[in-house]
Amino acid sequence: MKTLDVHALHHAIDQTLEQLKKQSEEIANLKKSVDGITALDDALKGKGGDAIR
Repeated sequence: MKTLDVHALHHAIDQTLEQLKKQSEEIANLKKSVDGITALDDALKGKGGDAIR
């Protein structure tokens, strides 16, 4: 007969939720960085600026 280790399951779920929270924060920081670069529209002119954007 198979049994379910509920404690281990809850622990794994908590770890997964924590990882997702960290990844969400990292994505938000990345979005802020990308928005900052794209906001430099006037500062980045020419072919080099176009390549960076």
